[in-house]
Amino acid sequence: MSNTKAYKDYAIPREDYNELFWFCRRYRKNKEQIESFYGTHTPCSDGGSRSGAISKPTEATAIKIAKLRNECELIEQAAQEAGGEALASYIITNVTVPKKPYEYLGVVPCGRQQFYEMRRKFFYILWKNKFFQKMDN
Repeated sequence: MSNTKAYKDYAIPREDYNELFWFCRRYRKNKEQIESFYGTHTPCSDGGSRSGAISKPTEATAIKIAKLRNECELIEQAAQEAGGEALASYIITNVTVPKKPYEYLGVVPCGRQQFYEMRRKFFYILWKNKFFQKMDN
């Protein structure tokens, strides 16, 4: 597992960190799915017609898009809060693309140690926003 120090520095339970790690890895797939819903495709069935009810594929698609957007926004907001405008895109690339460490990100506007500190902060912010947003509602 890459950079498991993140869960220690900010007291994130290991199981939660692992879940966040894989949650971030789904980011690019979620973005692709959102884009595919706006292309030409056949509507998905929600399976409601078996009971005699009318299927609502447009509603099911809208709910799916909203869920995927919310997941992507959680990651984007945490990256923005952790690294600001200058580092958000680098953090997102690092946590969403497999085997994309600091050294392969291009010209990052900070040093390696500072970048990984921002990354740890990102996971802490994402953890708070993902796991504790339900309690606030």
